[in-house]
Amino acid sequence: MKVLFASGQASAIRSVMDRLRGVPVVPPLESLRHIALVLSSGETQSTTGPIEKYLRKASPELQMDLTACFLCLLEHKDTLTRCGACRALAILRRENSMRCLDFCRRSDAQAQVR
Repeated sequence: MKVLFASGQASAIRSVMDRLRGVPVVPPLESLRHIALVLSSGETQSTTGPIEKYLRKASPELQMDLTACFLCLLEHKDTLTRCGACRALAILRRENSMRCLDFCRRSDAQAQVR
């Protein structure tokens, strides 16, 4: 999965996200990290759109679990991972993540994340 996300090919990303939509549990944290990296890459809507659709259309329970995982990624050492986690949390729009996003906006060591 890591290679497919790293390729940046919209068709590969769309295929992976379509498969993930059929899985009722959260993907491994490392897979979510690569999803975050795609979101932070500034790619086109054709690349990020399937990810946004997956996050928005997930069941409420899955969204809660995804939110918890992306909150964990806010502490990752990689700046782009933290940026992507912020973007994923903004897409998910869960109330319990807003204070953490605000904290990152004010406190992250990297301006790119803020």
